[in-house]
Amino acid sequence: MKIKIFQFPMWAVYKNILKLDLKEDITPVEVGYIMLDSFDRDECWHLGNWGAWTEEKPENLHYDGRSFSSDVVFLNPINNRYHCAMPFGWHESNSLEEIVEYIENYSFGK
Repeated sequence: MKIKIFQFPMWAVYKNILKLDLKEDITPVEVGYIMLDSFDRDECWHLGNWGAWTEEKPENLHYDGRSFSSDVVFLNPINNRYHCAMPFGWHESNSLEEIVEYIENYSFGK
């Protein structure tokens, strides 16, 4: 199955803790995909951080970066749920728009 990868601008997740008053829209961009037999966000995360455990990018990872951070979102194609990596865990939503709303209101420790 094809698991799409989206990314937000890195500043979006950290803007509240950094006290950034940015007026830019938070816009997700599709940046690649992962091919797996089933959806496993932990395996997606592991594959996306391939630079930490191997010299060669896994063949089933179609992404130009060497690592993921708190700006990545995976789309589960089975139930069309989005899984967004946050600084302290995962946030699941039904749409990218819901994730944008969550990120806009996100504060550390709440």
